[in-house]
Amino acid sequence: GSIPTELGLLENLSYLRLSYNSFVGDQTSLGQLKNLELIQLHGNRLSGTIPNLGLAFLGDSSFISDCGNPSDFDESLICEECTMCCNAQSDCYPQRETGVQSMGFNDYVHFTWILFAFIFGFACVIATASFVVDKYKNRRDMLPNQMLTASFSIKKTDQKDAKYALEMIGHDSVYQFFLGNSRAGWAVFIATIFSQMWMLFLFVEGAEIDLSNDKTDLVYTWKCPRDQDECRDTADLDWQGWVAFTILMAAHLLKDVINGSKMVVLSGKERHDIMTRIRFFLGGTLLGAVSLFTFYVSSIYNAAIATSNTEIIMNSVIILFVCDVDELVYDILEAINSEWLKRMAYHGNENESYDTHAADAAAPMTSKCNEESDSDMDGTESVQSDQVSKGAMRSLERNVQTLNETMEMLVEQNADLKRLLIRAKRHRSRASSDRPSELDDSLSTRSNARSRASFKSTSSKSRASAKSTSSKSRARSSKSSRSRSQSRASAELQQSDSSHSTSPPRRSGRKRTSSPRKEYSNNNADSVFFGQQFGYC
Repeated sequence: GSIPTELGLLENLSYLRLSYNSFVGDQTSLGQLKNLELIQLHGNRLSGTIPNLGLAFLGDSSFISDCGNPSDFDESLICEECTMCCNAQSDCYPQRETGVQSMGFNDYVHFTWILFAFIFGFACVIATASFVVDKYKNRRDMLPNQMLTASFSIKKTDQKDAKYALEMIGHDSVYQFFLGNSRAGWAVFIATIFSQMWMLFLFVEGAEIDLSNDKTDLVYTWKCPRDQDECRDTADLDWQGWVAFTILMAAHLLKDVINGSKMVVLSGKERHDIMTRIRFFLGGTLLGAVSLFTFYVSSIYNAAIATSNTEIIMNSVIILFVCDVDELVYDILEAINSEWLKRMAYHGNENESYDTHAADAAAPMTSKCNEESDSDMDGTESVQSDQVSKGAMRSLERNVQTLNETMEMLVEQNADLKRLLIRAKRHRSRASSDRPSELDDSLSTRSNARSRASFKSTSSKSRASAKSTSSKSRARSSKSSRSRSQSRASAELQQSDSSHSTSPPRRSGRKRTSSPRKEYSNNNADSVFFGQQFGYC
C-alpha cells in the first residue's frame, strides 16, 4: 500500500526509515514534518514526485529515495531535495552539484562551449603577443640597409617556416591538408576533425551526472545496506589511478598542445601574408583544442564511470584512440591512392616561398612528367608541375609587393638621411661651380710637370746612349789607325830597301796619314747622326 498520511501529524519526528518495503503510489505527502534529520525511502515502488519539505539535509545519506536510473517505471521518481538516489539494482549515487555546476554552468555540454571559447581567446592572445614582439624586434634590431637584404631572404625563411609548420602539425596526419591549397584536402580535414569532435561529444553526454536521465553512462558506485543508516562508496579508484591517468594523458597529448602553441606563435610573425597566418593560426588552435578537449573529456568521463585504477587506464586508452583518427585516415588514403594523397598533401610553402628560380627548379619535374606521359602514365606529375608553376608566379608577385613595402618603409624611416644627402649634394655642386678655373689650372700644371719630367728622362737616356756609342766608335777608329800605321811603316821599309837600287825616296807620309783622319771624320758623322736620332744634338 501507500505510505500512511498519518505520519505527517508527527511534528517532532526526526528519524524516519521506510526503506526496503513494498510501498507504492504516486502520492507521497509527509505533511508538516519540520524536524526530520533523516528520511530513507529507497527499496520501494514509489512513483511520481516527492514534494519538497523545505529542510536542509547535511549528509549524503540524509534523504534517500528511488530517484535513480534505471527504474522500475518508465519515468523514475522525482525528488529534488534527495541527497542520494538509488536505482532498480539497489545501486545508489549522491545527488549533488558537480564541479562545473558549482561554477555556475548548467552541465558539461554548456561548459564545453565555454572551454572552446577560452581556448580560442587564449590563442588570439598568444598570436597578438607574438605579432607585437616580432614587429618591435624587427623595428629595433633591423638597420635600414638590412631591410633590403631581409626582403630578399623571404624565400629561405618561408621555406624554413613551412617545414617547421609541417613538423608541428604532423607529416602523417590529414591535419596538414588544411595548410595546403587542395579543396579536397580541406574537405577531408574538415570531415576528420568534425568526426573527432562528434565522437568526443558523445563521451561528454555520457559523462553527464543527471540521475533522472537514463542515457548517461554514470556508474552508481554507492551501496546503502539494509542494516545501516549510512551509505558507502564501493569504488576502488584512488590517487594512484589518477596519477597513472595524468601520466598517460601528458605523454600522449602534451606534444600536440605544445606544437599547436608553436604554430599559433608562428602565425603572429609579420613576414607571412594574411592567408598563411590564418592557416597557421587555425591549424595550431584546432590541434591544441582537440588535445585539450580530449583531456577534458577523459577526466569527466572517468570521474563518472571509472571504478578502479585499471579501469581508468582502459577508458583513457579508448578515448585516446579517437585522437589517432586523423593518422588512420591518412593511412587509408595512402593505401587507396598515394598519388592523390601527394596532391592533397602540404609540400611546404609552395605558393609563398618560390622566387624567380622556381621555374628552373620546376624544369626537371616538367621534363620528368613528359617522359612519364610518353610511357603511358596518367599525367599526375604534370598536374603537380602546373600547380608549382602557378605557385611560383604568385610567389613572385608577393615578393615584389614585399620589396615595394620594404622600400617604402626604408624611405619613411630615412627621411632625415635623405634631406642630409640632398644638402650635401647641393653643397658639392655649389663648391664645384665657384672654383672651376682653379681645378683647370691645377690639372694643366700637373700635366705640364708630367710632360717635362718625361722629356728629361728621355733626353738623359738618349745622351747616355749617344756617349757610349761615340766612345766605342773612337776606340775602333784608334785601333784601325794603329794597324794601318804599322802596315805603312812596314811598306816604307820595303820601299826604302828597294829605292836604294832604283830611285830616290818620296815623301808620302802626309798623304798616307790623311786616310785615318777621313775615316775618323766619317765615324764622327755617324755618331752625330745617331745622336740626332735619339735627341742628343
